[in-house]
Amino acid sequence: MRVIVTNNKIALEKARERCIAVEGDTEDVLIKVRDLVHSGYTLLSYPLGASIKMLHSPVTSVLLEEGKAFHEESAVVAEESLEKLRKTLGKRKADERNRPDYETIDWDRLQSAIDELNRF
Repeated sequence: MRVIVTNNKIALEKARERCIAVEGDTEDVLIKVRDLVHSGYTLLSYPLGASIKMLHSPVTSVLLEEGKAFHEESAVVAEESLEKLRKTLGKRKADERNRPDYETIDWDRLQSAIDELNRF
């Protein structure tokens, strides 16, 4: 079963039945993703945005698939993503002022990942 781990309002409104809602910021989402990967889920989408600016986003959505076994590569990516976010942001806060824009971008990115997976 595929799930979306997210703190994005748009994703929660449009795909609630497939979402695991996370209260908090991007770091909180990545912590939940890491924990799920360590419990047997596999990453289906990359946890971070493609640009430095997207690391300042207060929202993110990550697509995972429930599995039966530990997936080492997913665990490495999840841990490294969390570390990269923490290192890049440092003590800075996420850019809440532009949250609606980040939510739209995140939703579009998520939809692209789902569309790509559905082609196979």
